[in-house]
Amino acid sequence: MGLRVPFDSENAEYIRSGIRSRIEQSSVTLVAVSETTYKSKWVNWEIRESLKMGKGVVVVNISNDPSIRMPDAVNENRNKIKIVSWKHLEIMNAIDTSA
Repeated sequence: MGLRVPFDSENAEYIRSGIRSRIEQSSVTLVAVSETTYKSKWVNWEIRESLKMGKGVVVVNISNDPSIRMPDAVNENRNKIKIVSWKHLEIMNAIDTSA
């Protein structure tokens, strides 16, 4: 479930709390990875938090570039995460089997 209204805060714990509640309501966390996603501390935190809660994680390589740099949390947990390309059927199948 995406955020409909962005968290307007610089308080990291407030942001974590809001995102954590969204993760709790979901069965799968879908992560769209582009060329700069690996730089985001929030993406790494969301992936780790999702896995800690026992949620499925699906990473979509939106550039379809096999050499794209993945976030550290993906590299640390490759055996727990499905990585797919930007193809509808692959994404849907990964979500279905990760839920």
